[in-house]
Parts: sequence; structure tokens; C-alpha cells
Amino acid sequence: MAIVTSTVVILLFALVPLASAVQVPHNESYTSPPTSCQPGVQNEYPANATAGQKIVIVTTVTNGCVGPDVTISQVIVNILLPNSSEILSTAIASPAINTVTARGTSGPWNLIVQIFWNGYPASGNYEMFETTITIKIIGSGSNSHV
Repeated sequence: MAIVTSTVVILLFALVPLASAVQVPHNESYTSPPTSCQPGVQNEYPANATAGQKIVIVTTVTNGCVGPDVTISQVIVNILLPNSSEILSTAIASPAINTVTARGTSGPWNLIVQIFWNGYPASGNYEMFETTITIKIIGSGSNSHV
């Protein structure tokens, strides 16, 4: 019996260093929203405007890609110039009604419509979506350069 006990003890002492040498990696998982998800966003705006004219952009948001465990409490729609962080107009709600003043020069005017979905349980932006709209600006009076 003493031989069996000492064999088990020796085997145990041999396995302890081996077990401490085996590293089990710490696993974390992150599930990103499906890339094929397209939020429901519709923009209504005039195709043409006169330089300096007030332009109304109505954005209707019907859905986002935020997941089943998130409650959306607010939709924010910003209008920005491309490659700029300057917000020309912001509105909360859906439909969101933003008003901007047409630039003073003729030609196509690109604007970024930026949508944020805010909610909980984490209280913050859950999703952001951007799209570009183009309004043709027509010069006024004798300054027309169409």
C-alpha cells in the first residue's frame, strides 16, 4: 500500500508544475452589428435653392440597427458640411426638421445628414449613420452663374 501511495504523490507532484505551465487564454467576445443592416432613413429637401435661401430638410427615421436589448430614447439628426465637424443644424425627433441657409455661390452643394440613435441601458449613442444629399444652388438676380 505504501508503494501505491508514494506513486500517487509523485505523480501528483509531477502534474502540478505541468498544469501551471499550461496557459488557458482569457477569452472575450464581441458581436458587431451585421454589416448588411441598413437603417431606414428618408430625407426630403428641395432639389434647387437660391443663394441665401432658407432650406428645410425633413429626415424621417424608421429603424436602426441597434439590437434587441436596446431601447431607443432619442433620435438626433445633424446637418454638416463634408469634411467638417461644424453642425449647421440639429434636430431631435423623427421626423426631424432641420433648417439651413443656402451658401452664396452657385453650383452643387453637398451636405451630410448625420443620424444618432441614443438609448439605454448604457445611455449613449448606439449607432451613427451618415448620408450625403446634394442641393443645386442657383445665384440670385444679376449674380447668377448657372
